[in-house]
Amino acid sequence: MRRIKSDILNSIKLTITLRTYRFLLLLIITGFIISCQNEIVDPGRPVMIRVTDQEGSPVEGAVLEGGIDWDYFKVSTGFDGTASIPANSAAQGFAVYKTNYFPQIYNGQFERTIILRKTEYEYEKSGEFSGDKVVFSEAGNFITISYTGDYRYYSLQSGIAVLLGASSVAPTGRKILIQNKSLYIATHEEGVFQYSIVNPSSPLFAATFDLEKYLNAFTIKDTLMFSADAWQAGNLEIHSTGNTSTARLLSSIGKFYITDLTTSGNYLIGFGNSDCLPCVFDISDPAKPILVYHGLEYEYQYGFIFENYVVLRSKHGSYGGNYEYKKVNISDPSKPVEDGFFSADGSIYTINGDKAYGTNYYHDGSAAVFAGNIHTSFRTVAIITKSSYPGEVLVPSGNYLLGNNAVYKRNY
Repeated sequence: MRRIKSDILNSIKLTITLRTYRFLLLLIITGFIISCQNEIVDPGRPVMIRVTDQEGSPVEGAVLEGGIDWDYFKVSTGFDGTASIPANSAAQGFAVYKTNYFPQIYNGQFERTIILRKTEYEYEKSGEFSGDKVVFSEAGNFITISYTGDYRYYSLQSGIAVLLGASSVAPTGRKILIQNKSLYIATHEEGVFQYSIVNPSSPLFAATFDLEKYLNAFTIKDTLMFSADAWQAGNLEIHSTGNTSTARLLSSIGKFYITDLTTSGNYLIGFGNSDCLPCVFDISDPAKPILVYHGLEYEYQYGFIFENYVVLRSKHGSYGGNYEYKKVNISDPSKPVEDGFFSADGSIYTINGDKAYGTNYYHDGSAAVFAGNIHTSFRTVAIITKSSYPGEVLVPSGNYLLGNNAVYKRNY
């Protein structure tokens, strides 16, 4: 009887052991499958990545860029949509991007197959030009100025940038403005340089104004110059130039840190940190400016003007990749009035009719074109990407876009 009981107990133990073994084996197999799905890879070896569009077709020429310092890498996919990347560097984070596709960002875990969705509009490069920044575009012609002071004047002819004139102007320009056939270049520390561009193919030096500061924000109105220091608050100044090359200080406004300036009638509008979005000054008497509005917007990061509105972008995005934008009506600049909100799936810096221009929500190296309006929302319809570094905001010129030293033509 005891032997029978012992045999029964041993049988039960064996059954439990077998079940436990099967359960553990099932866990191991399941874990292996999940690991394969999540693409956990050996950090010491290269990983082959395949990039496709939303229909499963390979994407040739997609750029995979990431890593930090000596682990940095940048490769492009071949005709079959594949590229090899170092796993240990990729684990530090990388971007996958290509013009006409929405970029993807990965931090840590990533997949062996990456899907890039096509944008609604498709652009292709039709021409190239020199110059770090497009500073003027009108009637098919545009001006570029490089950081080293190379001036170029182009005509846009069937998508090709034709050089009409070249010259040299002041280098290290932080802010460049054009008013009444005059070009103003606000430099880092050398003051403001004025050139006549009556003939834009050949700018003529007119004057230099020493404002004795490291310039950041700068704007002009008739013979008045408004400027702010790049590094310290409390140094917003108004100068009068008259008809001479001497800038005479009229007033200095303390307390405010200003990063951008513009004028509207007899008002000066400044944008700074969250405690100056915006600040509005009555400059009817420029020697005695009066603060008439002080915008305290701690949930917003920056602002710009569109028509009769100040548009403010929120500091933080929402789930799903959207920013909130607040509209402030400045039909009467002395009495700004909050006038609703809209959203956009990226950072908008300029608006032109039913199109806006800025950068992608996830990848600020991707310049974006948005479609919509300020009363409802904007959505991304085009992406043009050069690198992972902060991209240049595109400048529209008729049916073309200018930026990244290239002319882009839309394919219909």
